[in-house]
Parts: sequence; structure tokens; C-alpha cells
Amino acid sequence: MKKIFVLSLLLVTALCSFVSAQGSRDVYALADPSYVYTKNSEGNLEWLATVDAGTMFDDVHRDSIIPEKINKNANTKKLEFTGVVYKGKKAYILKNSVIEEVASVCLQDRAVITKDAVVYTWGNLGAFENIFLPAGTVVITADVMPGEVFDEDLVRIYFFDNQTFWNIRSVYVRKDCISTSKGDYDAVVLAKSALAKDVSKEREIITKLLASAESKADSKDIREYVQEISNKIDAKDISQSNILPVSGVSTGVINSDGAKVNVRDCPGTNGKVVGQLSDGANIDIIEYTEMKEKIAGEEASWYKISTAGENSVTGWIFGSSIKWDEP
Repeated sequence: MKKIFVLSLLLVTALCSFVSAQGSRDVYALADPSYVYTKNSEGNLEWLATVDAGTMFDDVHRDSIIPEKINKNANTKKLEFTGVVYKGKKAYILKNSVIEEVASVCLQDRAVITKDAVVYTWGNLGAFENIFLPAGTVVITADVMPGEVFDEDLVRIYFFDNQTFWNIRSVYVRKDCISTSKGDYDAVVLAKSALAKDVSKEREIITKLLASAESKADSKDIREYVQEISNKIDAKDISQSNILPVSGVSTGVINSDGAKVNVRDCPGTNGKVVGQLSDGANIDIIEYTEMKEKIAGEEASWYKISTAGENSVTGWIFGSSIKWDEP
């Protein structure tokens, strides 16, 4: 199922301040990180800048083009770009990236979904849809327009739905499924940042992000959300795997097509290298990780091994380098 992506803090902040200052003037903003281009003398696009979600444009001049090339490469997809004014300069951006005329929405503070929330099309409990917004979804909340009839247990929200080309979608959710707490919002952002990092290389940073997220969360539901993110990260971290003893055959040789094999002090490529073994070296195999890891297209457990002799070493190697002895 496709994930639902939503507006970043930057966009919410920019829109709120812009609406306050400009009243009902149209707002042109970027829904997600993208690129801004200029048009060269040949009518093709060249990169100008990389911009974040929430970038505000001075205007949209609607000079749409479908370029033959972008950055000197063939544009086989024939994507349509719309003209914008970026920092006073005429430029172009992917048409579906721009959100137009959202100033009429009465924006409030950013908010997060605290637990999986059923979506309602209209403001009553009988208008539920067969979808939900997952816990951790960031949304824009909005005042219900005057004259609308709605259930007092529901609140109207706005969010960006990538399944409809980044359109702003308006739905209702139960009030007990949403939090406008800054602490809860910050906790969700930190937890998502931790989840996006490479657990094999950035474990220390991930640990700090999760600790900060846990300390900031105000609600029980968001604390549980942070713990779920932590569990997902651990499920990808081979160093967190259960360790099991090897039974049956427990000897073998290094089979690495002539390459040296690193021996590490713990399972995983982030383990410190404590030695190297040559192709054909005899090893005793002691333990292995219950969890498997995929490296260079090979999926295997990590094995704790030891060698005898003058240059003996004990440590962990990836299982694809082992040729087991025949039973």
C-alpha cells in the first residue's frame, strides 16, 4: 500500500505567516523537495536550485512547457513544467509540485495523528471510508467552515495525499486521534528521522534521536509510536539479533574467491575489524545470528568463528564467506 506523505513543518510555518501577512492573497508553495530550472536559449531546462518543501514562490506565470531535454539529458517522460517566479527570477518547476490558492484555508498549528485514525468523508460518524491515516502522520488542522453540520467528536484536517498528485485533501478524524502538542510533533519528526538513517552506519545518531523523541513526546500514544519506530530499527540492526549456538557441523573454510575476509568484534559491518582471514583458512564456527542480513546481493547470518595457530583470531564474519565441512 502506498504511504501517505504529508506537509513538512517548513511549509506549515511559511503558510501560516504568509496568510497572516497577506490576507486572502493567493499562495504558491512547494509540496515536497524538488528542483527549480531555468530555460536556456534552445528552450530546454537547466538546473537552477534545489528547494525544500514549503518554498514560497513570488508568483506563478503559467508559462507551461514540456521540454525535450533537462540538464542536457533526454526527457523521455515528457513531463510538464509550470513557470514560477523564484527570488525575482523567471524559472520552472514540475507542474504537480506547486500548490495554488491555499490561503483560503484557515490554518492552525501543525498536528500529528497519535494512533491509526479512521477517515470520514463528511462530518458525521456514518461517513467513514475504508482507509485510515497511520499513527505519526503529520497534518494541517483547519477550522470547520461556518454552517457545516458535523459530529462534535470529529475534527476536520487537511493533508497532502501523494496518491492524488500532492493535492490537499480535506477529511475528518476523531479528536482523540490527533494531537496539536509541539512535543508530540517534535517526537514524530525525530523518530522518522531516526528511521530514515542507515542503522549499520549511524547507530549512535539513531540512539540519540530516539532518546530525544521519547523525552519530547507528551502523549502515551506518541511514546508508543516512538517505541514502535525503535522496534522497526532494531529489526533492521543485525547487532540486535538473538545469538544461537551452532549445532551439528561446526567447522569449515573461508570461501571468498581469493579476497581477504574481515573478522569483526560484533555482528554487522559496523563492527570493529579485529583481523582478516585468507581464502581457504580453516575455521571453527561457534555461534550465529538468528537474524539474516543482505549484503551485495547475498543474504546470510553472521557467524562467530575462531582460528588456531600463531595468528589465531576470534570474531564475526558474514556467512556468505563460509564453506562448511561435509558432515
